[in-house]
Amino acid sequence: MAVTDHFYYQIENHGTGNTYIFIVDYKTMKAYDGKDAPAVGVMYADPLQPKRTIIRAFTDASQMKEQGAERITLYRDDKNIYINGVRFPMKRLQRGEQQQLWLGNTSLTNRDYETELEGVNDRIDVRVKELSENLFVSDADKRDVTQYVNTIRKEIAWARVDVRKLRYGDE
Repeated sequence: MAVTDHFYYQIENHGTGNTYIFIVDYKTMKAYDGKDAPAVGVMYADPLQPKRTIIRAFTDASQMKEQGAERITLYRDDKNIYINGVRFPMKRLQRGEQQQLWLGNTSLTNRDYETELEGVNDRIDVRVKELSENLFVSDADKRDVTQYVNTIRKEIAWARVDVRKLRYGDE
């Protein structure tokens, strides 16, 4: 999802199109499930930018003292937020578009995680080939190694997906 002003996700097709929710509130909200009670939240005009509407999720919404705050119920899924039971899509990055964060597009480290993951995968392939061709490794050990390597490859695949989501907003 696209990050706006360092702290918010934007909610599309809601009000004037200037409705935002704090990232931390969205991430800690329950996923949509008809069995669970929705999160309690408030919606209010941003005092610093009156044309902007802010949504906050609270465990106790009575503590919200913002003037004109409206109590609401909230659920979410990976692509939408449900405000009082109505689904609204979250603003997303276009495929291949990189998120412009306060750090710019510089990494906190000088590491290229995508390349590192590919290197790990290549080294695993070499080791598996060496073991499969080794006369002194039993068939049972080869099966165990294959099973373990398959698990590792799945983890590498998920890590690739996570890296791409973080860098490019890909799904």
